[in-house]
Amino acid sequence: MLARQALWWTPGNASGYHALLMGHLLGELVRRVSGKSFREFVATEISAPLGVDFQVGAPRRKIGREFQQSSPPENTGISPDFEPGSVQAETSLNPPLDSRSVNTEP
Repeated sequence: MLARQALWWTPGNASGYHALLMGHLLGELVRRVSGKSFREFVATEISAPLGVDFQVGAPRRKIGREFQQSSPPENTGISPDFEPGSVQAETSLNPPLDSRSVNTEP
């Protein structure tokens, strides 16, 4: 579906990415090239060689190390001032970010 979308600019004239889709695209690229999930790739190719305690996603045994995020007050006075239909609005607000999705398990 993503590959069938109309281009927003002529290739080679600009670049851009969607903050919420970048992970899906990168994950698929890593899977196709290495045969590993993104989580496994980060663990075996980055974290282990560097000797760092970093992972993508948290295994159940480490859930207690996470902090609990809460929703902001309903009216914070902070509102993105994007022109409706602009590239900024389409990429930053689609889909809308919802703080209720934090602290949940798949």
